[in-house]
Amino acid sequence: MDQAAPLAASFALTASRFPPVADLLR
Repeated sequence: MDQAAPLAASFALTASRFPPVADLLR
């Protein structure tokens, strides 16, 4: 549970930096 928040935060940062990647992962 404790790892979920940092993981989501890092994913959000990655998605914001690479929009095309976020589209592929959707």
